[in-house]
Amino acid sequence: MASESEKPQEFDAFQDNIYNSLLAQTRSSGNLVAGDINFAKTIDDEFKANLEACNKDILKLTENLLKVAAVGTDSTAPKLETAEDLEDGWRDIVGVIDYLLERAGTCLDEYTGAMKKRQAAPADDARAAQKQEYKPRTNNFRNKNLDKPQLQFRTPVNNHDQSPFRPLITSKPHAIIPLEDSIRATMDDDLQTQYTHPYQVEIERSEYPESLFKRADPIPPQPYEGTEATFVDTEEALMEMLEELKKATEIAVDLEHHDLRSFVGIVCLMQISTREKDWIVDTLKLREELQVLNEVFADPKIIKVLHGAFMDIIWLQRDLGLYMVNLFDTFHAANALGFPTRSLAFLLKKYVNFDAAKQYQMADWRIRPIPQEMFDYARSDTHFLLYIFDHLRNELIDKQAMPNIEMSAIEYVIKESRQTALKRFVKDTYNEKTGRGPSGWETFIKKNFVHLNLRQLAVFKALHAWRDRTARTEDESHHYIMPKHVLLSLSRGMPEETTQVLGAWGNKPPQVVRLQISDVVGLIKRAK
Repeated sequence: MASESEKPQEFDAFQDNIYNSLLAQTRSSGNLVAGDINFAKTIDDEFKANLEACNKDILKLTENLLKVAAVGTDSTAPKLETAEDLEDGWRDIVGVIDYLLERAGTCLDEYTGAMKKRQAAPADDARAAQKQEYKPRTNNFRNKNLDKPQLQFRTPVNNHDQSPFRPLITSKPHAIIPLEDSIRATMDDDLQTQYTHPYQVEIERSEYPESLFKRADPIPPQPYEGTEATFVDTEEALMEMLEELKKATEIAVDLEHHDLRSFVGIVCLMQISTREKDWIVDTLKLREELQVLNEVFADPKIIKVLHGAFMDIIWLQRDLGLYMVNLFDTFHAANALGFPTRSLAFLLKKYVNFDAAKQYQMADWRIRPIPQEMFDYARSDTHFLLYIFDHLRNELIDKQAMPNIEMSAIEYVIKESRQTALKRFVKDTYNEKTGRGPSGWETFIKKNFVHLNLRQLAVFKALHAWRDRTARTEDESHHYIMPKHVLLSLSRGMPEETTQVLGAWGNKPPQVVRLQISDVVGLIKRAK
């Protein structure tokens, strides 16, 4: 057996061997990319066929590797049929890789004997004394230890409230049905009480402006370089923006969301663009004041252009009481036109030749002040979107009929966009007994193909319930409190020693876990 002092040298040799094995293939790939591949494919059918087969094999191998690696994590491996699918599933891919890197780092520290001591988090007074102006390192915007902005919300967060979500709106601009008649309790397909969508009638009956059905030359956006977005973090600035938005015939909207250090998630920023101007709205600071935007968002004369709006629609109503009438979702337009991928990055590249800064997709958007790099990235999501909309509208008009559907392409996009706008936020309730529901233990077992014996299952159910209760109480995500791989590791191993239980988190157990570790240990013992 090798001595402890030899271990780092052994690993260095192993690492060098891997590096040398990959070097030749990496160089070959680099040389291939440096050439004009598209031109080569047009003159050599055999080369084209071989390249496409190789591409398909690599994507399939990558998909299978991600599926294996994703077991026990909070990420779902995306289906990779085209290279563009990597962009569509980028968030899930990063989640899997982050998990692998974290576990690899822990294993390497243990292997080399360099495992750092676990230190308790500083007390609140000490943290306050250490607090300084935020100065991020380059591309290091994933800070997970910020002060929670939700602690400053005027309406306190209550994650234990299991009653149905009631729409937040207190007034209803552009109403066909008065507000008091728009919100009523009803039963959903699962026989659960829910409240109706307050703008359902308006969305279903709205007529889109005639301009949507007429070809027109795309209007170039304002120069990206040399112009800046306006940051909106006061009521005065909000009202000034609102007056300008009312004059528009179409606007582009996007959101930046954070969901690690919150149970349900938080809308952190809203980007809005007209043909002439961009705004970045601080939705953390103005959370209680933004319902005035329904004067524009619910106005049927103004087309609201979003990309992949499914979750945006949910977040807008959940956090801000905002609804969209006459939504145009460019995701559905890309789908109707048969594009190889429906990502915004693809559309930006296709129509604007603009490369989005993907490294900020996973940034922590709670950071204040917002670093310039993140500010610019957020702005780019809507700055070009109306120009892209112009191109998509023209191509949809030219395409006319949809295959196998008795409607035009643009009618199809309107139908799908309406369905998206009609989505409602529904609370994720927890039933400890049955385990059913989106975050229930039974759903977890079925989704992750988990196999446990009776004792392990008892521990799993107890830990799963503790994780949910703690996440709701502390207003943290399930993943932050106890990631899936930790939950499964503890359920299968059933350790009874404090050090063993803490070890399941590697070298980074959250402070809330360290403070309650005796409860977790006792829970495992009792469940067994």
